[in-house]
Amino acid sequence: MRPAEAAEYVRLTVSTLAQMRVEQRGPKYFKAGGRVLYRLQDLEEWVESRIFYGTGSSQVRDRE
Repeated sequence: MRPAEAAEYVRLTVSTLAQMRVEQRGPKYFKAGGRVLYRLQDLEEWVESRIFYGTGSSQVRDRE
């Protein structure tokens, strides 16, 4: 999916998603014909990796 669609899916702005690409801290992406694209599977994996126990915890929740 295109950056605008991916941003909507993960509830971020397009510019935030772009900044995360620059900082190498966002979801995986690929380029095709010079265009940035995202796979749904990679977005879902990134969202899952961002699930925490609580606000004071830096540990990610165990996957079920």
